[in-house]
Amino acid sequence: MRRFRLALGTVPLTIVLVAAIGGCSSHYYEIVLRPDGDAMERRLTCWKQQNSTKILEDFPRERLEKIASAYSAVPAAKLKQKHSFSGRFVGKMPDDVGGSGTYTRWVCPFGTAAAYMERFGGNDNVAQQIKDRRQATNRLVDLGIGWLETELAGESKWAELHQFLDTQVRHDLENLSYMFLVGAGSAQDLEINPPPLNNKSPSNVRATTFWMRLLQYLVERG
Repeated sequence: MRRFRLALGTVPLTIVLVAAIGGCSSHYYEIVLRPDGDAMERRLTCWKQQNSTKILEDFPRERLEKIASAYSAVPAAKLKQKHSFSGRFVGKMPDDVGGSGTYTRWVCPFGTAAAYMERFGGNDNVAQQIKDRRQATNRLVDLGIGWLETELAGESKWAELHQFLDTQVRHDLENLSYMFLVGAGSAQDLEINPPPLNNKSPSNVRATTFWMRLLQYLVERG
């Protein structure tokens, strides 16, 4: 889940989203935003390319039609190219790449102010994500215990190992799954015209911090 809340002036804001779809190819979305009075000018360029060679591939027809519909446009017949759409939106942003966004401008005798906020893709049902991760973690531990029991049930230390897996390991894996859920957004390699920070982008610094936190958790528990 990615969210942005920005105070916008007259300088365009460029957002680049990369959606990995496997080891070979990725979808790219470049969004350029420029406030214009009560409206937001929005230009979206999307394409699909191979990660290694940068060669363009066919952009999915169904996804392209959804994006075109958000801009009241007709999608191109040729899929292997960069596709561009533009429009002016007041209030609610279009559901082009998934998510939800708004642009609001206030006018009063003291002047004007504007705010833009948007979530790109992701899932904002956090409670369901936590529930799903907990169920998946417990299922994984149960399968591991079941397999080890068939191999080690006759060993003298099996009862002690079973207790360790069913308590400490289960608890640790649940914590790690929650860390992944909370830290996934900050670990995204997503950049919005970031300023240089010791030759590293802020997104890369956050990603490093996230992985070090996971490592530290494991170290503290031996």
